[in-house]
Amino acid sequence: MKNKLLLLLAIVPLALGGASCGWVPGDPASEVEAALAEGDLGAARVHLLEILEETPGDHQTRLRYADIMLELGDGIAAQAAVEQVPAAMRESGFGAALMSRAMLLQDKPDEALAWADKADASTALGQWVRIGALLALGQSEQAFAQADDAVAAHPNDVRLLALRGEMALTERKVELANALSARALEANGKDLNALMLAGRLDLLREDFAAAEAHYSQAVSANSSILGPRLSLAAVQADLGKLDEAAETLKALRETAPNHPMGMFLDAKLAFVRGDLDKAHQIMQAGEGALRKVPAAQLLMGEIAHLRGSHEQSIAFLRPLLRDNPGHVQGATVMAQALLAVGETEKALSVIELPASRAVANPQMLALASRLSQKLGRSDPYAARLGRVSPPDDLSARLAAADKAIGQGEWAQARDIYAGLRKEGLEANALVLNNGAIAELNTGNTSEAVQLARRAIALTPDDPFVMDTLGWVLLQSGGDKKEALVWLGKAKEAAPGNLEFRWHYAAALAANGRRAEAREIASGVREFADAAQRRHIDELLSKI
Repeated sequence: MKNKLLLLLAIVPLALGGASCGWVPGDPASEVEAALAEGDLGAARVHLLEILEETPGDHQTRLRYADIMLELGDGIAAQAAVEQVPAAMRESGFGAALMSRAMLLQDKPDEALAWADKADASTALGQWVRIGALLALGQSEQAFAQADDAVAAHPNDVRLLALRGEMALTERKVELANALSARALEANGKDLNALMLAGRLDLLREDFAAAEAHYSQAVSANSSILGPRLSLAAVQADLGKLDEAAETLKALRETAPNHPMGMFLDAKLAFVRGDLDKAHQIMQAGEGALRKVPAAQLLMGEIAHLRGSHEQSIAFLRPLLRDNPGHVQGATVMAQALLAVGETEKALSVIELPASRAVANPQMLALASRLSQKLGRSDPYAARLGRVSPPDDLSARLAAADKAIGQGEWAQARDIYAGLRKEGLEANALVLNNGAIAELNTGNTSEAVQLARRAIALTPDDPFVMDTLGWVLLQSGGDKKEALVWLGKAKEAAPGNLEFRWHYAAALAANGRRAEAREIASGVREFADAAQRRHIDELLSKI
């Protein structure tokens, strides 16, 4: 496949043709229309087959069936259907356009272009399939010229507007893409192509709520197509709506359990929830199909790094950063992995470019600052970390949060820390660390894990932060082995801290090392206060 825009064409619906008149409610023909109105292409396919069983010579219905199969992504079935109509219908007009797209779906761009040449070049559909064939062949200059002519000739055709908008994005002409997107939505606000383009532009603006709304509309209007569902689940996961994302993926698991992007999103959900083992297992199963997908490369690199397989992490992330050296999260994880294997110079070289940009987050700036100081280099990053002035009442609010925690008012503490983060204290390790504990105790486990990871990235040598990350992972059902590592480090760094020691005992028990857990917990109990003893006794009763 020579052009990624072919992926777009694989889900863009072709025209379904005009409705016949005189249909009686309850017959298969009216059932087709009802199914299409609900976006249920699977049901429409079944009803079209019923019609063809009764009237096998109905060639218009057969072409319509082929069109539905193309929308469902089955180029082979569509080709077989078109080949059953008379040559005169197949070799020109709508039939030729269908064959062109069927060839595209089978990754046969030369044949796709040959069929596109037979389609009616004066129609929007004929021009649309030809542009797709040219893009698939890598003939970009000709494709762009034809796309401009096509949009000029058919200024209200939603497919052409959306396709030209996607093409504008490949040239990084975002303003043009926005203008084309607005025109496409105005032409047909329920069209899949228009909604998917709008969602992509929302993501570029980091307006995840708007992207969720557009992708939700796309799913509602096209319930049988997987693309919108995958996009919606990904955005919901980014928004922290993990239960909603899992529900969105439910239909995908039932119909295509081994779909690579579905597996990727399942792994992403497991990762966000802190279950590294599950995420690792899913990504291993889908690695062959996902290894060239940038988002999957990042996730595999993150998982490998957190599991301690730093060399493997570096290997996963190398192609991602080769193509996109300014990728903030990818560069951050790569630098951490390189640092873990002793390659401090390389770690700084990887992170310097993205850290120099305005989009650099506090985690990246803190890492770049630490690496620069370690190597004795000038450190322009520390100053940028301190640009946000803390609120005047910071001390009072932190004290109020401490008081709330002491009284068990976790929701109140959570809200205080969340408010401080919104006011710019995203690089304050104390706010992140204590916020993670508050989120854990109010049931927001995925947010707790993310905050704890951000805190450890800022202060990797702080035993209190180590303990928080380990405890959050353990209590949220995350990776028990990783939890044991962090809690062990915290205990070693502060051996006199009783809480660290019984947290470590709990991690030992969770990892099946009950005898060691019992010995440590029993030894700690003698010196613990009443509140700690309750927790320790509860642990001992289980082991």
